[in-house]
Amino acid sequence: MKLLKKHKEFLALLYPNCDVVMLLEENDYTEDDLNEWKRNVAGFEDKYLKAVDLTKTQQRFLKTYRKKMCNISATCRAARIGRSTVYEWGDKADTFKKEMQMVEQSLYDDVESIMFEKVFVQKDNTMIIWVSKAKMGDRGYVEKQQNTNVNLNTDKYADKSLEEIEAEIAEMEKNAKEMV
Repeated sequence: MKLLKKHKEFLALLYPNCDVVMLLEENDYTEDDLNEWKRNVAGFEDKYLKAVDLTKTQQRFLKTYRKKMCNISATCRAARIGRSTVYEWGDKADTFKKEMQMVEQSLYDDVESIMFEKVFVQKDNTMIIWVSKAKMGDRGYVEKQQNTNVNLNTDKYADKSLEEIEAEIAEMEKNAKEMV
């Protein structure tokens, strides 16, 4: 995956005397390269976290959050932090909140990829119908709603007595038999 803008900004902060964007583009560095540097270059990860305004605990939470499929409760248990802490981080730090949203969007992208694979590769009819309804409603692929409301027009009987209504029903039955 290509390096994101935030990664390039970080590297520009880390190496102020270097044209980082040109360096990155010439060498076609990726996010995998950045992760490799964080693992193998002494002090690189600490400088990176400081530059992007995240703590090690927050970064660990974000990695676990993806593994736990964006389930906050499961992630908090695994990271051994309180759920309220996560919400406090989100309220106090825009970077953390944005990173959480990026993790969630990444998960949604994966789900969408699976859906499209089922449609275009596996030719799964159920998924084709579902995707058509969900993504192509403007083309008429929508669930048709049948009107199940039966208008009995009960207002005309509101002022009638039970005897009058029964007499009218008897008259209707008589007329129905004559038609047959």
